[in-house]
Amino acid sequence: MPNLKSEEVSVELWNRVSPTIEGMKTFKQRKDFIDTHKYLPRLIEKYPEFKEKINTFLLDTVVSEFGNPEDPGYSFSREYSDKFLLERLDLIEKNKAVYEDYFGGKTGVEQLEEKLKSRNTKYKEAGEKVSDLQEAILRRRREFDDRSKSFGGPAGVFEVPLQTMKPVVQFFAGWTDWFQPQGLEQVENRKFDWDPVNKRYGPGPEIPELQERLREAYEEKNDTVPQQYYEESEKYEEYKDMMESDQHNKAIINATGVDEALKFLSLESLKSTLQR
Repeated sequence: MPNLKSEEVSVELWNRVSPTIEGMKTFKQRKDFIDTHKYLPRLIEKYPEFKEKINTFLLDTVVSEFGNPEDPGYSFSREYSDKFLLERLDLIEKNKAVYEDYFGGKTGVEQLEEKLKSRNTKYKEAGEKVSDLQEAILRRRREFDDRSKSFGGPAGVFEVPLQTMKPVVQFFAGWTDWFQPQGLEQVENRKFDWDPVNKRYGPGPEIPELQERLREAYEEKNDTVPQQYYEESEKYEEYKDMMESDQHNKAIINATGVDEALKFLSLESLKSTLQR
């Protein structure tokens, strides 16, 4: 067809191929036939008018399969309107820009994830330190309880009133320990018991020393580490929220004819169609 104009060639090509593809029932069958044809892909790119005819035919096929023929506002889905789908596409495009500009693209997200790995490592180490100190305090208390005696110390006859102080102290001051983290309880009736091994009343200075270290470990776990990585943590939460929203929007698009239309139309062309 060397002497024919492009438009005439396009008409001729369409007349030759249309009976075949019109005889196919589904969009997938028609699109697969075009894509796998020996010559059609090259001819479509060579002749713009022919490409337009093919695209129009495929678009009508998509609308027929996915849309509601009685409502022109639902061209690509019976569930979602064209306006709603256009909004989803705009959001997906905006998220792409945010991903690159605000989060730094793949490299920026990887760097952010590395910082959070460091945060998680430090948080885990601080948590293990808290657990180890809690266990150490618990063990010392139990060992003291095993060897201590309510009576028998040098207080002699004063042991009885000393022991009667236990419930009084527990009643008036014990409630303050309700608000203490595990291991940092301060009101201990053990202080009134005699330690025959160390020759003293109460567990001694070892537990308060461990409690001071435990208090520092709690601070590191609950305050220092979270504050050190506060900005990264907040930004990563934003990233996760954006990705969740993006996946939701893409799932909607993929369940409609828009996903099919994007296989042969540019995004801008499709947007123009949705805006009609």
